[in-house]
Amino acid sequence: MKKAEKKGEKIENFSKADYIFISLSDRFANVIDADFPNGICINSKEDLSKFRQCFSMMYPQQNLTLSDKSIAKKISKIALLCGKGVYLSKEQLQITQEDLNFIEATLDIIVADLKIHHSDTFLTILLFKNKEMADRLGIETHHKAFSIIKAFFSNKYELQRPYFAKKGVTIKNAKQILRDYIFLYDTLSIAKLSLYAKQSKINISNILELINSCNNEYLLINKELIGKIELIGVNSFIASYVDDVFEKLTLKDGFISLKDFQLYHIFPKLNFEWNEWLIYSIIKKWSTKFKTITTNKQFKLSSVVVIKNEIDVNSVNELLGYLSDNRHFSEIELLRYAKFKGLMD
Repeated sequence: MKKAEKKGEKIENFSKADYIFISLSDRFANVIDADFPNGICINSKEDLSKFRQCFSMMYPQQNLTLSDKSIAKKISKIALLCGKGVYLSKEQLQITQEDLNFIEATLDIIVADLKIHHSDTFLTILLFKNKEMADRLGIETHHKAFSIIKAFFSNKYELQRPYFAKKGVTIKNAKQILRDYIFLYDTLSIAKLSLYAKQSKINISNILELINSCNNEYLLINKELIGKIELIGVNSFIASYVDDVFEKLTLKDGFISLKDFQLYHIFPKLNFEWNEWLIYSIIKKWSTKFKTITTNKQFKLSSVVVIKNEIDVNSVNELLGYLSDNRHFSEIELLRYAKFKGLMD
């Protein structure tokens, strides 16, 4: 609270709205300092509930009306990320000027080559050169290593979590780095793309989302391979024919699983064999009548379901809910039906 009042006193003609904003930020930091010595996890409902209680006890005169999402967002802006979703305040770090001088000198050496570096590089050098400081400050992950760079040196270096570089060097985001890698090839295996991502220390959270973001030029050839559209030999006219075929195949149910699909021979000849993932990509890119969902969050374990657009679902669980509501299945009947139709194993 005192921090907020000092900030307010230093600024003349300070608007009430600005004063409240700055004061709230400082109060958030005070609560984290006092009640979350090991950090607060913004993905934890329990931590956010505890934060509300602690805030109310520390500042009973202020009613905290923000949603959990807004509280989490504000914490992420004012505090240091030290793990997955876990934040500490700057004050909890207890970093000295000597520490900052050492960190800055180390960073200057790393970025002198004008290349882009992962924060894990900084962490490795820090642990080797000054483990005592790293242990004292609790710098154990690249998340926290990057957060320290961002908190104290954001104006000196180019930053794009988890990467940093010398000021003036352009850093692409992780997704664009992977897209650029895909664009180097006519065809590219999923295995090779995954290996490149691992070597670049990039986590691919959703491989299909990444591939679909490239579908102006690339489609899935099959479950193992990505390729240029012209190399595959497919176009919007063939995609229209695919729509016509699935209009007939979905007349009864409004959807069809491609898990055990056997009618690939009815499609026009391409430069690669037809399969469920090629159909997935074609519908994803061109179809105005159908959409696709997958049966598992893990790409390796998943199969494809083609659904009419008018059925308002975007996942297998939503489709099962739709079927339960509209077909009036019992729980056992729905389970049997779903297995028979290839919606689940």
